[in-house]
Amino acid sequence: MINVAIVGVTSWGITLADLLVKNGLNVTICARNKEDVEDFTNKRLKIFSSNNLKKFQEINITTEYYENLKNADMVLISVPSKSFRNNIQNIKQYLSGSALLISATKGLEINTSMRMSQILYDELQSNQYRGISVLSGPNLAAEIIQEIPSSTVIASDNKRITLEVRKFFSSKFFHVYTSSDVIGVEFGGALKNIIAIGVGICYGLKYGNNTVATFITSGFNEMIKLGLACGALEKTFLGFSGLGDLITTCSSNLSRNRYVGEQLAIGKSIFDIKKSMSNVAEGVDTIFAAQNLSELHNLDLPIINGIYNIVFNYESPDYVIKNLTNPI
Repeated sequence: MINVAIVGVTSWGITLADLLVKNGLNVTICARNKEDVEDFTNKRLKIFSSNNLKKFQEINITTEYYENLKNADMVLISVPSKSFRNNIQNIKQYLSGSALLISATKGLEINTSMRMSQILYDELQSNQYRGISVLSGPNLAAEIIQEIPSSTVIASDNKRITLEVRKFFSSKFFHVYTSSDVIGVEFGGALKNIIAIGVGICYGLKYGNNTVATFITSGFNEMIKLGLACGALEKTFLGFSGLGDLITTCSSNLSRNRYVGEQLAIGKSIFDIKKSMSNVAEGVDTIFAAQNLSELHNLDLPIINGIYNIVFNYESPDYVIKNLTNPI
């Protein structure tokens, strides 16, 4: 049996654990402390239906996870981007080198603007893993838990590894595609959250669908522009991990990042919004990292710059959005 260790007691981590258990894999969630175990139970109560309780019992969770990491065939990291590096530093001493490492985190490190796979390569030696890949796509946990048909992308620079990982995750309701463009897949998953914040602002200000469409189209072009400057392929952004994820995040009322934008529009501060949320909206930190990258590459990205000014420079959402969608 394939042994999987999941780092991250998040709704997404638990959802992927449920998916892998249904596929017949042996899954253990690595919890930092007893509070994480309690959090796991609380999240289960929120996201699992009664029909899924039997499978839920098959998901192990422990604070004594050292042997699980050592003996894992696959280690899946599903933690907020701001704590990604710290989590890798905490577990790397237990990695035996036999596991496939998969990042399921969408974001950029705020201080370095690094993608999650870059952090893995930065922190680990090549003898601590068998391969590294990333998972990203239009994936709302609440829908996948209910087995509503969904698609995602596994990306690695090693085709054999992408095919191996694809086999673990694929099911009748979860369709997995592969890519060799790790940069593009990670940037698509990270940057779409910025655009979703802006769309949330549009909705919060009671603007119409025309405005939203203008904003999404302009924002999508900026995603591609920044991605290309950082080495991504344009075609990747036209797939599930780019345009597909953007559509889902901007259109769904389950989107945390869209919620952040809606709250900004009615005058709440980013501090108060984050404090009121039980889950992380990755777009907030990603804005800062993306703004740094745009300056590094000397790019003109008015959408990203505008959302940055709303969140970090406290500019008026109404003023910024009107200027972005009516540039004349």
